[in-house]
Amino acid sequence: MTAWRQPLVQLLAGLALLLAGLWAWLATGIGSQPEWPAASAAPAQAAAVAVVEVPATVSLGEVANTWQTPLFSTTREPDRPVQMTRATPDLSGLRLTGVVIDGPLRRALFKQADGHDLSLREGGQLANGWRLQRIEAQAVVLELDGQVRRLQLPSPRLPNMPVPAPASSILLNRSAPSSPAPGGH
Repeated sequence: MTAWRQPLVQLLAGLALLLAGLWAWLATGIGSQPEWPAASAAPAQAAAVAVVEVPATVSLGEVANTWQTPLFSTTREPDRPVQMTRATPDLSGLRLTGVVIDGPLRRALFKQADGHDLSLREGGQLANGWRLQRIEAQAVVLELDGQVRRLQLPSPRLPNMPVPAPASSILLNRSAPSSPAPGGH
């Protein structure tokens, strides 16, 4: 055996002997009989029956006033129903970035205010309730509760450049080409 295995084998053999001894000790019944403390006066007190008082029964006529009048205030009335006045959701944070029209495939591509991209098919609905009614080549039409909005694709243009002066006002210095000097240099 190698030098490092011999101590390991001895350790495992010692552990196996220790466990075998513990098993034999438990098998002989040592520790199997519990030792109970001596009886005291406490069980006599526990045997006394506790008396529970039951509240008197109340007739429904006596509590009918609870349902007929408000509980906490004499001026309390049921809550009035809230009338829903819904403001039209804003589309200012939504930009149309592209349109895909390929046969039956019709999709609009948007960039939301938070920077996330969104793809929506014709007839689809945005999270704020606007429905994509129609997709055109350069625009989309959105509809919400009868209101219609049209978003156009941005059409980038070149910046305005100064117009160059006409060619007639530019003086050109055109002289005849010089002939090479004799001797070839």
